[in-house]
Amino acid sequence: MDQTKVTLHEQVDQLKLFLLEKGYSPHTIRYYSSCWNTLMNYTGLEADCSYSKALGECFLSERCKITPSGNFSDTDKKYIQAIRLLEKFVYYGVLPEFSKRVLLAPKSFMAVAEEYVSYLQALSQTHKSIKSKKSRVKQFLNYLDDESIHCLGKIGKKHLVDFMAILKQKYSSAARSNILYTVKDFLIFCETTGYLTQELSGLIKCIYSNPNETLPTTYNASEIVQLLLSVDRRSAKGKKDYAILILASQLGIRSSDILNLMLDDIKWSQKTIEFYQCKSGVFTQLPLIDNVKYALLDYLKNSRPDTEYPHLFMRSRAPIKPYKESAIAYLIVSKQMRLAGIHTTGKRHGPHSLRHSMATGLLEDETPLPVIAAALGHNNTKNTSRYLRIDIERLRSIALEVPV
Repeated sequence: MDQTKVTLHEQVDQLKLFLLEKGYSPHTIRYYSSCWNTLMNYTGLEADCSYSKALGECFLSERCKITPSGNFSDTDKKYIQAIRLLEKFVYYGVLPEFSKRVLLAPKSFMAVAEEYVSYLQALSQTHKSIKSKKSRVKQFLNYLDDESIHCLGKIGKKHLVDFMAILKQKYSSAARSNILYTVKDFLIFCETTGYLTQELSGLIKCIYSNPNETLPTTYNASEIVQLLLSVDRRSAKGKKDYAILILASQLGIRSSDILNLMLDDIKWSQKTIEFYQCKSGVFTQLPLIDNVKYALLDYLKNSRPDTEYPHLFMRSRAPIKPYKESAIAYLIVSKQMRLAGIHTTGKRHGPHSLRHSMATGLLEDETPLPVIAAALGHNNTKNTSRYLRIDIERLRSIALEVPV
């Protein structure tokens, strides 16, 4: 866009039209319009005035009294977002992505945390692995910050012991093992790079984790039917939610795999759904059973936005694009269980519980364990047996005879 020939008023009008084309609701556009109107009043509606970055900065600091302190009110955030929208559109013809900035670590530990992440990236570790380790290290650094420790050199044995005690109160042995394994790796990094002068990593020993310590949550067949029937499939959102719920409950697909499905993964002629699992990379082929097929067709025909993205599931609101995080699937399942009136007290109520329920239902129908393992995308039945609620009698019923 040529800024020297287009007035601010015209730029705002063009942006509003652009937002409509991108799927933003009229309500959202009106929400920002009040800010743009204030900006135009601020300039005096000069005929030859166009938007510039300098104008935006002056407007925020002088007219709106917004300073770069980071302590923004809801009104401040509204004006900042409105100006960012206009600026990105005028200069680049695109829209900014608004997301809540999550700090990597407390301020006093930010430098070492950033260096540790760079170290992990240099080792070519996966994005998912680095994300998990960042979260675990942050827990440790937040604990130190809460204890008024702002320098790694002041950490002592007592702090590690107290941190382990806190973890024991909050997590299972498996979760504690994962967190402490990462903290140990972080401490080794700090010792190697000079952030720590004393060796503390050796104080963290291996923790035995019992894979059968906690039993998975399951729901019976009638509860699953109750869940699916509770979805309002007349709305576009309901059609999408139902498709996600039925993929999780009928085929046992993980939420990350559901939201990463591509249109081409649905093999209509072969009546299969084929994909590589996000968690394990295992190729999985599942039957496209009728109730799943009809749910997907209903979603594709009457709910999915018209977009060039190859992903099956898309955001319903602007900006129209694929989901970044699988957490949306948890929100859908959890909310629908509440609406369905299913008793969830003391039980997990996310998409993984539906996966457990599907597998347990197959076991109760005396489906062979290797078949269940294939349906879940497990490499072997050992993982599957840990995954299910299997009692001794059930194990006996599916055990193979020892060859003579």
